[in-house]
Amino acid sequence: MNNVSSDQSAPARTGLRLLHGVIAFAGIGIGLPLATVGGMSVMGLATDNLWVRLLVPLVVLAVVPLVIADRLLPNDPDKQRRPGLVRDVISGTWAATALIFVAAAGSLTAGPLHAEAERLDADGWSRAAWLGRWMAGPDPASATSADPTTTHDPAVATTSPIEPPTTDKPATADPATTKLADASDPKPSDAAKPTDEKTDVKPADATKPSPTGKQQEYSPAELFAAYAPAVVSIKLEHRGFSAGGTGFFIDAKGTIATNHHVIEDASEVRVKLFDGTEFDRVELLVSDPVVDLALLRIDPSTLPKPPAPTLLGDSETVQVGEPVSVIGNPLGLDHTLTNGIVSARRVYEGERYIQMSAPISPGNSGGPVFDRYGFVIGVSVAGMVGGQNLNLAVPVSQLSAMVADEYPNRRSFGASSW
Repeated sequence: MNNVSSDQSAPARTGLRLLHGVIAFAGIGIGLPLATVGGMSVMGLATDNLWVRLLVPLVVLAVVPLVIADRLLPNDPDKQRRPGLVRDVISGTWAATALIFVAAAGSLTAGPLHAEAERLDADGWSRAAWLGRWMAGPDPASATSADPTTTHDPAVATTSPIEPPTTDKPATADPATTKLADASDPKPSDAAKPTDEKTDVKPADATKPSPTGKQQEYSPAELFAAYAPAVVSIKLEHRGFSAGGTGFFIDAKGTIATNHHVIEDASEVRVKLFDGTEFDRVELLVSDPVVDLALLRIDPSTLPKPPAPTLLGDSETVQVGEPVSVIGNPLGLDHTLTNGIVSARRVYEGERYIQMSAPISPGNSGGPVFDRYGFVIGVSVAGMVGGQNLNLAVPVSQLSAMVADEYPNRRSFGASSW
């Protein structure tokens, strides 16, 4: 009988050893790298030094499980110690730590993980950077999966004080040489007030200088009334996550500008207009991960009246202290307007940015930044983790350089090109 019992327990012991081996492999081979990058993202909140960010998490990941294992080991030498206990505690702790960063606290760790990925890229650790982005999922500067909770009446745009041009090519203008109406002319601002008469209110032609050599300035409310219909909400499927961001029309062909990181590796993309119309046939025309910009396109022929595009300005003449307005979809709240000033023009991690105090949140990525004359001078891209209104925009000159007549490498997201 004893032999039979022993034979029956042998498969159970074999299965238990196999389970321990799987846990050890998961913890050491998978959990340790993930937990290390997660720990580095936390240390990155305090320092940019690579070795400090690396060594501190490694020490913690080595000491903590050993302390736990020591507590679990029997103090009585006569008691039998379970084989492999220390190994299982170490590997289990690493696996659990990695799981926390990937899933349990994703909403809290996504921002630091993406920031750490950028630092690792700058340090030349591209594989570790990829691991950090994989753990974080969609970029926190790009948006959330929250559905919009507000509705909008597209009739608001009918009182627009500005009528953007509708041309086949992106509307561009140099604020240094291109003038709008005299700032003393009250007509555009008066036109923003509702009247019983349905008249089209037009400012001075944006392509002609005004007699006084001055440009017409517009309030944030007037800019929103004019250009909110040109701003879109971008929703996508990304590595199993539902995410989103912002984009804006730059021409009458249905071309939409946004950030590269908003649509990076997306398997499905949908574009939602100001009036609620949605498009699931979206093309990627061109994308540049270095400057973090991309151009999409929808088929405008399916619209009764395509939204008037924005005006691309000259980011090279932007001055510190001038006011800016931002329209975007922060945290899924469609068409939110914020404003502030240009805080600085700086080079950050080798790329040029416009720093601004206009608040942005996850979901604003890819949205337009307007100057007070109604021109787009930048594309919202990110906020500095841990800062107060330390936000960055890609200069619009980078976007203008990407615009072309033809895009031979264009492709679609899960649907045939039209």
